[in-house]
Amino acid sequence: MRSLILKERALATTLAQQEIRFRTNLIHYREKAGLTIDDVANKLGLDRKWVEEIEDLEVQPTLSQLRHYMLAIGVYTTFLIHG
Repeated sequence: MRSLILKERALATTLAQQEIRFRTNLIHYREKAGLTIDDVANKLGLDRKWVEEIEDLEVQPTLSQLRHYMLAIGVYTTFLIHG
């Protein structure tokens, strides 16, 4: 039982690290595209606060919100599932 808990904890840590890396990469690609937070908000017809929340690592955006953000900055992602 203890080994299962340790494996789950390790997996949770890995997933959290990957999420942070993914989200910081999105910010990097927005900046690389020369887009400001206001530019992204204007492209989406949303207010600046929405974009700031997407980029805030303490906030948990939905996949749909992330897809809209990625569309606005001109990137896409693929998902690989490992087991």
